[in-house]
Amino acid sequence: MEVRLALRRGERLLSALWRAGAPVEAPCGGMGTCGKCRVRVLGGNLTPPTRREVESLGPTLGEGYRLSCMAFGAADGEAVVEVPSAAGAGFAAVGLEPPTRLDPPVRVARLHVGRPSLEDQTPPDRRLLDMGVSLDCLPALRDLASSAGCGDLYAALWEGSAVALSCSEMPALGLAIDVGTTKVAVQLVDMSTGTTVASTAVPNPQRAYGVDLVSRLRHVVEDPDALWAMRDALLDAVNRAVEELGGAGATAVSVVGNTAMTHIFLGVDPTPLAYSPYVPPASLGGVYRAGELGLAARPCAPVYVFPGVTGFVGGDAVADLLTVYVAGYREPSLLIDLGTNTEVVLMLGDSMLAASAPAGSAIEGVGISRGVGPVVGAIDHVRGDLTYTTIGGAPPVGLTGTALVDLLAALLDRGALQPNGRLTGANAEVGGTRAFALADGVYITQRDVRLLQEAKAAVSATWRTLLDLAGISEWDLRGVYVAGSFGASLDVGSARRIGLVPRGGEVTFLGNAAVVGAKLVLRNRALWERAREIARRVRVVETAVLDGFRRRFIEELSFPAD
Repeated sequence: MEVRLALRRGERLLSALWRAGAPVEAPCGGMGTCGKCRVRVLGGNLTPPTRREVESLGPTLGEGYRLSCMAFGAADGEAVVEVPSAAGAGFAAVGLEPPTRLDPPVRVARLHVGRPSLEDQTPPDRRLLDMGVSLDCLPALRDLASSAGCGDLYAALWEGSAVALSCSEMPALGLAIDVGTTKVAVQLVDMSTGTTVASTAVPNPQRAYGVDLVSRLRHVVEDPDALWAMRDALLDAVNRAVEELGGAGATAVSVVGNTAMTHIFLGVDPTPLAYSPYVPPASLGGVYRAGELGLAARPCAPVYVFPGVTGFVGGDAVADLLTVYVAGYREPSLLIDLGTNTEVVLMLGDSMLAASAPAGSAIEGVGISRGVGPVVGAIDHVRGDLTYTTIGGAPPVGLTGTALVDLLAALLDRGALQPNGRLTGANAEVGGTRAFALADGVYITQRDVRLLQEAKAAVSATWRTLLDLAGISEWDLRGVYVAGSFGASLDVGSARRIGLVPRGGEVTFLGNAAVVGAKLVLRNRALWERAREIARRVRVVETAVLDGFRRRFIEELSFPAD
């Protein structure tokens, strides 16, 4: 996509692109280390390329490519920038969507209130109250005043209270919002039918404060105003996504997110999460009004914010579990929500053990030499014979996270990668280190392998620890549910080959199960209490304080021998 923007002297190009709403990723927080903010400058007066850009971009500098975090305006003026097209940038992968009985929290009803007259001077609000409809939210009362003279009113009703009133018919729209560390997914639901009308996903603008939760929490600890800066940026991104979907008239909202993201979304100080014992100020979730949160929806619309458990096991994990429970599962089963902050839950009927695995973002390609997001030309899958496919069938530009998992598995099978992570089958050298080149300019280095080993070990050491605590093995599992947009396109054989997921149990890729859980509450109001019940039943295990966990992590750095 081509973006025209006003660039001020000394202003970072990345900041100007974000201000213009361009979907540019910068997982390293604008430090110039990840290379993900690469754009092509077609026009404009910018500062010369930095040494870091020369090293990262190589000959593509001559084609106009720049790292937008390293380029600044040399003078006030217009810049024309080509942002790489993102395949699926406006779509959040959704897999399993279990059916449920339709009983939404908000319904639209036509009410005959009649018109006041000299003979009957009963005010409209009293007429509504006589019908069992209360007006306890000021914007709804204002709706009533602007609808004066209408004998029939259309009312969006929530637990006997008017959310919105109108003389004309209104749709029963609900918004499901998944506030992820990397992306924010928003889906619009017609609550009268339960169908998903539209969906989109946008980068979480908080990436300017760092790719991971720890970096963002550190900013809040050092500068309390950073909480509001991050919240304002997040809310702006959410509201722009809602406007894009045509969801500003929504009469109900459901929000999920990890513990830190939920606190920031609500404007609640998350600093206790930065210190041991990492207990958040609030975990029960709640129901608020869109107007008090500043959301682009009907001001009186109820906003269901999913409860978390404690620590870093948040509302997104509870939403995942709600999805699995509604779908039905065979115990014992394991849920793994893969991402920068991976959550693992062992489901044992009425009891559940959960732990958080700070996997980092290497498994998704961040910090990897030629790792890229799902852009056109990105290699998305690698076969055992080292042939590959790219998004859009375009020439290869880099490796997605799923392709990295495939490539590790293929190299292990070919003996080019040893179980200890040594890249013995290197066919190239990059920066003085061994590398394996899959295509022209697309490779992984020995350093990349080490980063991927650490990410994989964080996940596998966590689920193995939970299995040990329950006294079962991976072969006892009946099911393995892999959640997260990243997990939606993983190859199960590759994931098992590198030891990322257990070898036992039937693997089901859920896709973005968190946003599905959010939608389930918009389809059936009883599932809100079910979600709260699930949150109360989960017992969190702090793996870092367990004897032997460090040893387990070191053991898991190795890949399976076969």
